[in-house]
Amino acid sequence: MSGEPIVLDEDESNIPETEAEASALSEKLTLIKERCKKANIEFSEEIDPYGDKFGIVFLQSGRSKRRINIFGEDKADRLLSIDFENQRFLSGYEAICCYKDRTIEAGIRATRIIPSSIIRRLLNIEIFSESELQTVELKPNETSNDRPTIEIGPSSNQFNILSGIRGSRFSIKMRNIRASQHDAALSELRSYSSSLFFQIDGLIGSTFILERERQRQRLPLPRKKQGIELIYPKSCYNEDSMSLFMYAKSARDMPLLQFLGFYQSIEFYFPRYSQNEARRRVGSIVKNPTFRSHNDDDLDQLISAIRISKANGLGSERSQLRAVINECLATEEVRSFFEEGSDRAKYFASKSSGYHNIPVSNKQTDLRNDVADRIYDIRCKIVHTKNEHSEEESVKMILPFSDDAESLLHDIDLVQFVARKVLIAGSTDFV
Repeated sequence: MSGEPIVLDEDESNIPETEAEASALSEKLTLIKERCKKANIEFSEEIDPYGDKFGIVFLQSGRSKRRINIFGEDKADRLLSIDFENQRFLSGYEAICCYKDRTIEAGIRATRIIPSSIIRRLLNIEIFSESELQTVELKPNETSNDRPTIEIGPSSNQFNILSGIRGSRFSIKMRNIRASQHDAALSELRSYSSSLFFQIDGLIGSTFILERERQRQRLPLPRKKQGIELIYPKSCYNEDSMSLFMYAKSARDMPLLQFLGFYQSIEFYFPRYSQNEARRRVGSIVKNPTFRSHNDDDLDQLISAIRISKANGLGSERSQLRAVINECLATEEVRSFFEEGSDRAKYFASKSSGYHNIPVSNKQTDLRNDVADRIYDIRCKIVHTKNEHSEEESVKMILPFSDDAESLLHDIDLVQFVARKVLIAGSTDFV
């Protein structure tokens, strides 16, 4: 597994080790390795870019594997304290399953109010009561006792360790599950949780959703950031576009809202920059010595060049997006974005994503129009519009909480990069 990108959990950072700490970690990694070998679990020892050793346990997650990084002695101790050998991840979710114990545990988060408030209301406990928070437990009746017991409350220590999260969180636990393989366990989790969450929403107007698998950071965290210095604000940004940008930044764990927020931040500038593009197009047409104002074909060409779009700009929405990107971003900085990581370049060049692929391997190509086409392609699949070239052909929709939605990590980085550059290009100096 050497050469793969290091994936850090939220509670991990690269801290310089003393020789004693390195020796203690090495001993504990050996114990983990032995346990993995007995359980036929893949284990690897690696060296991070700072020369420190760390371990990786690869637990099964459906048809793939999810890596548990072991940075530091504390993480090794925590992993050694639990029965990780019998745990499996459920693909696409922050969820673990143990077929031996017939249990599932999945992370949950609230849609409107904090999870503890929902539980207190379900238990008829006053919000400001000093009583210790309890757990909501639901058992099947005697005629259906082969169905699972369901529990909602604080997550277990084992779940927190395997998911790489410190601090308090909430989970749904299912005991006495029927499933004995991954897809059946995933189906059991989804069906029971969605039924229960829908009921909760009807009772109190707020509910839970299952936590999707976190897209962990693909690069090692720096030990210390150097050269950070705030300067007095010198640029004034458009308030509406900035509001949309910040809204997108705040939409954590909601990739479709994030993508659309950044897109709308860019869309705000469509009228401004599309007019510049329209002037060039119209100028090119009317300056042509063969242009005749009394010729219907020539007039149709002129009308097509300045067609009004839904965004109140000139030209189609796709062409307006192209105009903004071409005005606000340089070819070189777009190329640099894709060269920041090999996994990023590989992702965008892949045709398997279902979106417009970007020819990043061709070093001579101006990628700006390809970037615009990919962003527009995804935008259409989120809002489920008709293809602009056909009134009959509709595009495949990207549904919330779907695998397609959760795989937009790199595309959200791209549209955020573009939105930031457009905001900067459209800024003015304070007066």
